[in-house]
Amino acid sequence: MRFPKLKKYYAGLYTLVPVNMNVPEYPPPKTLRKSDNGRGELGALKKSRVFNPYPDYSSDAYRSEWEGEYRQCSFGEGREAPEVRVFDGIPEGMPDAVIGSHRLLGLDDGVCFDRYGRLGSYGYGYTVEEGGLGVAVFDGGEREKEVEGAHGVGGFPLKRVDWKGVDWGVLQKECEIANKARFGEVKEGMLDHNLNPQQHKEKKEKKQKKKKKQRTAILLRTWTGYKYTANDIANLRSLITELSLLSGGEYTVHILVHVKAKYKDIFADKNLYQKTLIDSGLPKEFWGLAELWNEPLMKSIYAKVPDDSDDWKDMKHLPEDKLYLKLPMHDVYRSTFMPVQWFSQGHPEYEFVWNWEMDIRYTGHWYHLFSLLDEWTARQPRQGLWERSSRFYVPTIHGTWEEFVNSTASLTNTTILGPVPVEGLVPTLPNPPSGEGEPADLITLNPLFDPEHTTWILRNDIVGYPPSVPRRSAIITASRLSRRLLTAMHTENAKNGRTVFSEMFPGTVALHHGLKAVFAPHPVFVDRKWPPGFLEKTFNNGVDGLTGGRMQSVFGAREHNFRGSSWYYNAMFARQVYKAWASGEKGEEGEVDRLERGGRMCLKAMLVHPIKSESWEG
Repeated sequence: MRFPKLKKYYAGLYTLVPVNMNVPEYPPPKTLRKSDNGRGELGALKKSRVFNPYPDYSSDAYRSEWEGEYRQCSFGEGREAPEVRVFDGIPEGMPDAVIGSHRLLGLDDGVCFDRYGRLGSYGYGYTVEEGGLGVAVFDGGEREKEVEGAHGVGGFPLKRVDWKGVDWGVLQKECEIANKARFGEVKEGMLDHNLNPQQHKEKKEKKQKKKKKQRTAILLRTWTGYKYTANDIANLRSLITELSLLSGGEYTVHILVHVKAKYKDIFADKNLYQKTLIDSGLPKEFWGLAELWNEPLMKSIYAKVPDDSDDWKDMKHLPEDKLYLKLPMHDVYRSTFMPVQWFSQGHPEYEFVWNWEMDIRYTGHWYHLFSLLDEWTARQPRQGLWERSSRFYVPTIHGTWEEFVNSTASLTNTTILGPVPVEGLVPTLPNPPSGEGEPADLITLNPLFDPEHTTWILRNDIVGYPPSVPRRSAIITASRLSRRLLTAMHTENAKNGRTVFSEMFPGTVALHHGLKAVFAPHPVFVDRKWPPGFLEKTFNNGVDGLTGGRMQSVFGAREHNFRGSSWYYNAMFARQVYKAWASGEKGEEGEVDRLERGGRMCLKAMLVHPIKSESWEG
């Protein structure tokens, strides 16, 4: 309770104002914007509209640049395509992100998403009989009806899509086939990982002028026994719809199911494999997207990585930073990315893979986020990139992105440009290009910090490398990895028997192999009025104003500072604000009731994590 709590996240549709007129409750703006004397423009005068972040696939500009014809994908006979709706404007006083930035990445911070506009087409807000999920059924109070009435006869245009009998595996496969001409044909062994991106580009340009789209897999991580809520189902439907079907297959969603029963030889018996899938708890509509794996499979593929956990499991007095030794080396905790590497080896059609978690939500549009992350990270030059990617960007303190880039460069006399030497390791890219226009091999959503000398308890989980090998870590394993990076990680595990803890492994391999790694400064919100300067010092409290390299780092003993944020593994605020937004239930936000907040909540686009299914049924 050190700093006062913020309340305007919970403001509603009746107080919408244009974003350039908003005076955010926090952080304090550098220049005072004109307020509307506390009333704002009536939400009843605002109509929602369909939010469409996709390129104009039929335009001459698009067709002259990209190979193949975009084919609209079907959602099944008689089933309309879902839609995401937004309101122009934001509730008056809505806080800005204090870390990261919408505008820097190209995200629209001038619109807000309410729960029905965001999730309504995926079954949220209407009954099971209508093909919905039967949660948060739309009825609205009298004052809310004023807002819906702005749309005229029929009220709020909640597009009720009947999802009964949907088979996402079939729909996604049909979409892929229809759009096959847009994507390059990748065969096993086709990629030459010794070529840098510029050489790849020159090689392609000799053959063709138009570009082929590179395909990306979204790999959702779940496990047998997971309890799927209605909100989980709506979230999965939104990911598949917005990233895969509406984009014509630019992204493809796969669900990687961890089979916890280690004794089951599920890969030798097709019937047992299918029964395991059926009994896993995954709703039937998603079975066609699922692939199963288990720990024995990883142990057989990556047998060269030694597992000495049995030697430690009976030790009763291990210090906290050694407890990981009791866990099997090939389990999902210590080796999260082994199944991702295995998946990539079996799916050479994907140039990139997003490792994604079931407890992540986005109040905005998935395609808008992922496509802009792809583009922004590709534009980043390598000069000073490792240093920038090790800091939180706090616009109120750092100013513009250019000012942040310059201030970061002034903090240290050393910069990492190429691969960091490791004895006996031959880097993938010994002489990397400049980075501008080069797709990132690794995109993280938290800083890539140096764990050496921090209090992070997993910093010393190092196998096969020298004890103090240079390494980088990014907390939360949600990240995008290139096939080139995953191949290098696979080789380190399978051939060299080397690894480090899950959240260190991608960044460390990228560091050693000269690959491009970028922390994308997405918007992060906090629940209290931190003095901005104090917040910046707290989160960038590593060596030279970065985030790692010393005991005072926020990563480790000081991670409690993330609890009031919207994005971290222990972020309590993420669950509180998302629950209030998605369910309309009163949380602990300090307001009396929904009417006092001015109607339904309407949030800016924000990534929130963790949203645990067992902590909230909705």
